[in-house]
Formats: sequence, C-alpha cells, structure tokens
Amino acid sequence: MWDPAHCALAGEIPDLAADLLWSHLKMINLKNAIWRMVTGPEAEEVRWNRYWTSGRMGIASWSDVATVLRQRGYRGVLTICAEYADELSVDRLIAEDIVFARRVFQF
Repeated sequence: MWDPAHCALAGEIPDLAADLLWSHLKMINLKNAIWRMVTGPEAEEVRWNRYWTSGRMGIASWSDVATVLRQRGYRGVLTICAEYADELSVDRLIAEDIVFARRVFQF
C-alpha cells in the first residue's frame, strides 16, 4: 500500500515512492495533510503537528500521484480514508474529495 500523504510529510516525492513500491503496489490510500505550527514563530523552539485536510489542500499533490500512476499503467485500488482534523466537516470534506479524486484520477 502507498500512502502519498505520509510520504509527503516525510519529504518523499511521488516518483521515488513509486520506484520503491512498484513491484508490490496493490493499493493507494488517499488522504492529505499539512504541517501546522502549534507554537508562535518566535517561540524558543517551534513545534509542528500534522493537520489532516482535504485532498486538494495538502502537501501531497494528488495530481502528481495520478500522473505517476498513469505513466506506469496502474490498475489497482484507490481508497479515500476520510481522515480529517476537522471532525465536524467530515461529510462535506469527503464529498469534496470524491469529486476531486474523480477529476484527478481519470484513467
């Protein structure tokens, strides 16, 4: 399984992840995140946390992931796990992500 959001949080680019996983890749787990500062920028030590957001707003480019998969002829499973920091907006965000994913991952 490839989780592009976790890879992006770690600084990995989609082409590299695909190179590493391709021979075993059966499923793509779609979600997205950003790094969010939890201290002020003037803090003695700045702290960051992951913030799970919509597919179009995070640091993992679903368009770049789709391009890599399209170029390699991927025909496996795509899932959207509906993991969002804003729990009150899950229904709206998953609906938006489904529309976005359908547009981006047209094969």
